[in-house]
Amino acid sequence: MSTTTDIADCQRAYDKYLRGYKIKDRVPDAIWDFEIIRPPRPSNPKKIANWGKPKKERKFTYYSDDFIKEMTEYSKLSEHDDSNPKERLIYKKFLDEEWRRRNEGFFFYNEDILEYITGANYCTLQYWKIPKTVKINGVKRKYRGQPDFRDSQRDLFYALAYARSDDSCAGLCYISNRRAGKTTAILSDGYWDTTGNRESRMAIQSKTKDDSIETFTKLVDSWKWLPIWFKPVDKGFTSSKSELVFGEPTENIKDLAKRENKDVINSFIRPYNAKESALDGNYFSYIVNEECGKTLKGIDINERWNINRECVLDGSDIIGFGVSLSTVEDMDKYGSESFKVLWDRSSSNSRLPNGMTHSYMYQFFLPAYYGFVGENSGEHFINEWGYSNIEGAKNFHKKYYESLSGADLMSYQRKYPITINDVWVTTDGKNNFSTARLLQQKIWNDSTGHQDIIQGNFMWENGIKWSKVNFYPDSQGRWLVAWQPREEDRNKWEPHGMQKKPTRNYCFTGIDPFSHSKVVDEKKGSNGAAVTILKSYPGSEIKQGVVCVYNCRQDDANVQIEDMIMQCVYYSSPALIESNVSVAVNGFKDKGYDGYVQYNPLETDLRKRGRGLKGYATTSKESVENLISMSASYILDNIGINEKKEHGFCPFNDLIKQWMDFDPEKRTPYDLVMAAGLAIILMNAPSPKKQQLFNPEDWMPNISSRAMLQFTGQKK
Repeated sequence: MSTTTDIADCQRAYDKYLRGYKIKDRVPDAIWDFEIIRPPRPSNPKKIANWGKPKKERKFTYYSDDFIKEMTEYSKLSEHDDSNPKERLIYKKFLDEEWRRRNEGFFFYNEDILEYITGANYCTLQYWKIPKTVKINGVKRKYRGQPDFRDSQRDLFYALAYARSDDSCAGLCYISNRRAGKTTAILSDGYWDTTGNRESRMAIQSKTKDDSIETFTKLVDSWKWLPIWFKPVDKGFTSSKSELVFGEPTENIKDLAKRENKDVINSFIRPYNAKESALDGNYFSYIVNEECGKTLKGIDINERWNINRECVLDGSDIIGFGVSLSTVEDMDKYGSESFKVLWDRSSSNSRLPNGMTHSYMYQFFLPAYYGFVGENSGEHFINEWGYSNIEGAKNFHKKYYESLSGADLMSYQRKYPITINDVWVTTDGKNNFSTARLLQQKIWNDSTGHQDIIQGNFMWENGIKWSKVNFYPDSQGRWLVAWQPREEDRNKWEPHGMQKKPTRNYCFTGIDPFSHSKVVDEKKGSNGAAVTILKSYPGSEIKQGVVCVYNCRQDDANVQIEDMIMQCVYYSSPALIESNVSVAVNGFKDKGYDGYVQYNPLETDLRKRGRGLKGYATTSKESVENLISMSASYILDNIGINEKKEHGFCPFNDLIKQWMDFDPEKRTPYDLVMAAGLAIILMNAPSPKKQQLFNPEDWMPNISSRAMLQFTGQKK
């Protein structure tokens, strides 16, 4: 019986319903760039399912097995038999409503929220039986039953519906954690699409042909449990592992075709092998590419979609849909690298002239803490109404991260990513940097919310160039700053001939400029980068911590040089500049700041150090190896968690990510790595020793010690 409170709760839920829904407002780490526009709420709030029910009962309501059996019996009644008109009318009204829900979606009151779910989501919850964990007599087992409503699954079906309705999209590139129910959702979505239209063709590909068959079998196993009103006429091979064909039944099993939907729709669902060309030359209305991030090397997932995409196009018209989905595993073992290429090409922020993304797909990612099933110390991560306990699940995963290290940490992180960057961590043998330390630092940065970072700009005081530099916070600024010296240690310099040089040695800056002779909009070209590291400072707990990062591509070389000068002047910091591009070294001198620029500090021969161009050239293999080696040592000593369980200071995840991805054979995209390496070299290089031009004993080995002392001008 409805109470006044229950009715008031439902009315409030009805009044609060908004058509616009942004997934990232609730789940900031999700990747989905579009606002979902839901249908208008029904005009009468009292006609919506669960109106006025107690809160405990305001949930998605499932039909009982007995009710399904009853409707199944009613469906068998002949249209020409007038002996059961009431039952036939009940069934007709029921069937009409179910098809309306399948086509239009479903509204219901859930806890204190008016929920809308898509038609495919409704049919999956109501009819698509899957193995699910059930506790009976204190023992947990897998039994086949209806999926539970979850907010994360609701959002996935929202994204699928949005992408299919967008004329500029041919599919979804979808990444999630393990056990997120993604395969169930995509297979059921494909089934509802295929059986809801005539002449439809659904293809399934996975890691191998056997895996494709296994995935197809999951679909068939759920299909067998469907009621007859959602099972089109098929050929009758219900145990087939090769295809599910909705066509004219074979002669010897026509009696099995007594279905409500007696029309033959001539559609099919089939598994295919994993090869790139398996679907080439055919039309498909729905393509499922499962486990793309775990496909064995030798299969190019990006190229496979390039071929499959043509199967859902008719010229420039999109006439089908594809989903490439997966968790991601180690790129050294699997072909995840090509899936990463496909993911990057699916960004909606970069589009072709025809308005499509470079892959024709959209990115969709949900973090592991959203929709994560389980509990910890009595705290459930999904409540009884299907809503995620985001903070509880996130803390659970973070603590798990902190308890692991090395390969175990990376494996868990890929399986249960908190952010999209967690998906792509790698044990790539080409990279000598400690991934475990870098991951520890990133996790720490994420947990503290990067609270030390201020974005802003360095600017000349009162606009007077080559004077005093100040820092101004600006959300669009070119610098990220995590620490600043006290006023008395900023802008400290002294004359150095006709030039200036800094008078403090707390900070050290590495600069990796880019050549302005290159095309400015070159997609994979480098930026100009400058990294400042604080060695130590009176009163500060930071030891060898990264405190300022600049990573920008200015169109004008003079503007970029001025930016880098301001950074050094503000921190009163000497600089080591990569000298392959001489414009930066010369630019400091032209502006009067030559004293800030250092010679190669690894050159211990003073006679050589004072000759030629200042800076550090990375033209030789030895110089690059030195930079990488010293960077690797710095990371082990100062990044992540040390032996005292203290965290290093490097709140800049962009630098952490570049260190993790660094490829010494392809250094161009890793500007911050190179700039940080130069700062590390300058900060930690040994002091040069004074050298005699020659040793007299080398020339006169037999001279007496007394004569030697007289020769060298020394007194005994």
